[in-house]
Amino acid sequence: MARRLSFDLTRNYRNGDVELNSPTTPDTPSPLLTKQHNNNKWRLKWPDFCCCSKDKNNNDPSKKEMDLSKEVTIQEHMYTFEKLCSELKTDLDNGVTDSEASYRYARDGPNAFTPPKQTPWFILLGREMSTAFAIIIWIASAISLICFFVSEPRNMQYYIITIALALVVIITGLYSYSQQASSAEIFKSFKSMVPQATVVIRGGKRIEVPADRLVIGDLVYCKAGDRIPADIRIVRCESMKVDNSSLTGESDPLSRSPEVGHQNPLEAKNLAFFSTNCVDGSGYGIVVAIGDNTVMGNIARLVTGIKQEKTPIGIEISRFTTIITVMACVDGLIF
Repeated sequence: MARRLSFDLTRNYRNGDVELNSPTTPDTPSPLLTKQHNNNKWRLKWPDFCCCSKDKNNNDPSKKEMDLSKEVTIQEHMYTFEKLCSELKTDLDNGVTDSEASYRYARDGPNAFTPPKQTPWFILLGREMSTAFAIIIWIASAISLICFFVSEPRNMQYYIITIALALVVIITGLYSYSQQASSAEIFKSFKSMVPQATVVIRGGKRIEVPADRLVIGDLVYCKAGDRIPADIRIVRCESMKVDNSSLTGESDPLSRSPEVGHQNPLEAKNLAFFSTNCVDGSGYGIVVAIGDNTVMGNIARLVTGIKQEKTPIGIEISRFTTIITVMACVDGLIF
């Protein structure tokens, strides 16, 4: 997950129970982003490694899917140009003024993802070093160390056992900590998708501004080789094609046009989404969503918000620890 994330796009035909990951590959693994054919909704499906176990409860789609269509609230792709300019208080040729851009930036904030709430690393590490199983091993290690010092002559076996038990706790704790810290790496991969700068038209002047200074209503210019800096509504373009592979997994470039088309924003040709790439042609677009409100921002929030659940080995370790603890207590009481 720390690497670049790619969300595969499929059409999921519920009536026939057929999943197509591509037109010719019906038997590929389950994707992350799927479309339900009967109600025209897009769903974000978590991969198997995000689930705690492979029991029968995980076969329930409600356990592994979140309705992404409810998160995508873009309506501007269905507006006429007159209504678009009226709603966003912008201009198709001149964009917004510098003063208006400053006001909107202060109101809406930067065009960037809000970092998720992070637990300090030392707390995460401490939790992993003080689990029930780890405490039992620490106690055993301490007893071995005491036996080493009280034995005469000194028995090196006690010392070796002490070191071995301590290493077991440290190694397993560090491994578990690395797994718990994975959400921070996921967010870094999303953060790397933000372009450094972009060209905008403000007050009729073409200027280059940092991408995080974009505001709703900005008129941006994108050409081949540029990364789309926000979710934009295309108003003019010339043979413009975008690569949506960073968002949907589709490898083929998709043409863009300013005409109103599909009602679903994820299939509309007059929208270009944040973090996708313009691979051919050029075009102008009005910014309709920035930062966390973009489609990629919603996906980043959903993914980084996955709750860490116990893995199968974690469940078995807890069970084993409980059994050993009960046996030790019973043995101590009897003998």
